[in-house]
Amino acid sequence: PDALMQENSDKATLVHAIRDHQDCGAPMITFDKRYLLPAMAEQRDEPQMLFMKLLHQRGHNFGYSLSRYVPGETPSRIFVQVNALLSIALENIYRRTELIRLYEERRMSSVTDLLTGLLNRRGFMERLEPIWHNLAGATVAFISIDMDRLKHINDNFGHAAGDFAIRLLARAIKAALPGDGIGARIGGDEFLVFLPSAAGGEADAFLSSFDAALQRLNAEENRSFTVSASAGCTTRQMTE
Repeated sequence: PDALMQENSDKATLVHAIRDHQDCGAPMITFDKRYLLPAMAEQRDEPQMLFMKLLHQRGHNFGYSLSRYVPGETPSRIFVQVNALLSIALENIYRRTELIRLYEERRMSSVTDLLTGLLNRRGFMERLEPIWHNLAGATVAFISIDMDRLKHINDNFGHAAGDFAIRLLARAIKAALPGDGIGARIGGDEFLVFLPSAAGGEADAFLSSFDAALQRLNAEENRSFTVSASAGCTTRQMTE
């Protein structure tokens, strides 16, 4: 149904079927929604009487149900009641999906730094917690990055330029960060990177990539100021 997918398309899907009072399950057959039924469900060799009922609730349209009757039959009250129950069930699914989406949006905003898109301090700790106790024997690296001369940029070019510089630094971190790395803006112009695998020179590789990305981004932006940073790194072999 379009409302559950949160988009409109030129396709419809047969999600459930009952034929000759036998439950045929959920065939999930997709077809052109200009037609009421997929071709395989049609019976063109005999006259048909079809009764269509929209499945909707509180302004949301979830699709429709379609029943076939032999000549002379009319839809019973049970058919109408079943459709009402289906509509209510679909509305409940829709609302639950919306609640999950909204919850995830709020959760992400609580662990994400809005200026840079990196994790914030809380997000950093949340990402680290599940893996921390499984790192015994691993060599890990913590890399602290501090922007140079942010006050100078703010004082001479304005705070919007300072925000731009912070975002550019974050872009360089993202560009250099390996797939298993965790990067965060801890506060102000301070950033922290955690590498759970650093036994093979990964920390040096990150710093080289970060420096190259920072130079490239500065050249691309070509601002009146240059964004630079200082970094400190410590590696440790984890014990119990």
